[in-house]
Amino acid sequence: MSYVPWLRFEMGGREFALPIEAVAEVLDARRPRLIPCVSPDVAGVVNFRGEPLPAVHGGALLLGGPASGHRHMVVLDDGHWRVALLVTRVIRIERRMAQAVPMDEPPEEPAFAQWVLVSGQPLGLLEPAGLMDRARELLTEQPEQSGGIPCPGAF
Repeated sequence: MSYVPWLRFEMGGREFALPIEAVAEVLDARRPRLIPCVSPDVAGVVNFRGEPLPAVHGGALLLGGPASGHRHMVVLDDGHWRVALLVTRVIRIERRMAQAVPMDEPPEEPAFAQWVLVSGQPLGLLEPAGLMDRARELLTEQPEQSGGIPCPGAF
């Protein structure tokens, strides 16, 4: 953990970090357009270099509910699928996490985060595959939960 560079960002008053190798790009947030079958509180689609890119609201993905004020868009790419994460703001790249200490009583959510203390502040270290799996679930299963028509093959 200590030698991997991390992209540190804020979402809804909480700080998170992703291994930099999972991040394809960071851009100013764009206003997402509607995706059929998906609540606008969860996600939308943005134009990314002339291609449609699903953009998931960080509050829905990381906090379990809406959060406003998206200043940055973090584009994630696992080689098979690309998605944007709309976040409050990107803070910086952490070159080392040597001072990270596991939390005694970490938050339960999100399940794909390992919570540590860095300089006495909680920081959720996100596992990219789990984050992208959860984004895909929100994009495809969310309508079914609200009584809508599920769109499982969309993403």
